[in-house]
Amino acid sequence: MKILKIAAYITVFCATSIYGISIVKGINIIKSRFNTTGSTISVAEPVTGNPAAFESILQPASVSLSPAESFDPSGDYYITTDGSSSVFADVRITITARDYSYENGVYSNNPTVPSGMLFDGKEFALAKIAVGEREITFETETVGGIRYQFVGHFPVSPEASCVNCEYPPDLTGVLRKIKEGKVLDAATVDFYVAGC
Repeated sequence: MKILKIAAYITVFCATSIYGISIVKGINIIKSRFNTTGSTISVAEPVTGNPAAFESILQPASVSLSPAESFDPSGDYYITTDGSSSVFADVRITITARDYSYENGVYSNNPTVPSGMLFDGKEFALAKIAVGEREITFETETVGGIRYQFVGHFPVSPEASCVNCEYPPDLTGVLRKIKEGKVLDAATVDFYVAGC
């Protein structure tokens, strides 16, 4: 009887977590449809202690059918720590969402199935990735019992000059490091595209 009661609590907790994440995501989608000011729409943070809840928002990679001039998240993203220590200081991400080619004097830029890698001294392929208008969610493959999960967005920010190299982040969100189903580390991180 006690086991059934515990199982019921766990089921209710998981269902509530999935339901909550779905509602927030739906609200963000609705907000984005009416967002005419160009302001940033926040992305809900995943439930920190429940990696299974993260699964509900990950879908297999799909090709975006947006035109070539739409937002392209492709790039190499680095965390800068400004001298402070960070558990994720050595993490970088490479994302590919377009096929760039040059043929017969013409450059082409076509959407592809999003893919990428996360590096922390080891290479982790992005096993699951979902890229929305300016939002991204991914989970890496498991290497040595470790995997990473990320939920974030690409903020809309004004053009920055290189006068003092103080740029807003190019990608921000919550990064989690998981080992054998347990969250080892989780933090809100800011990624920047290399260059100044």
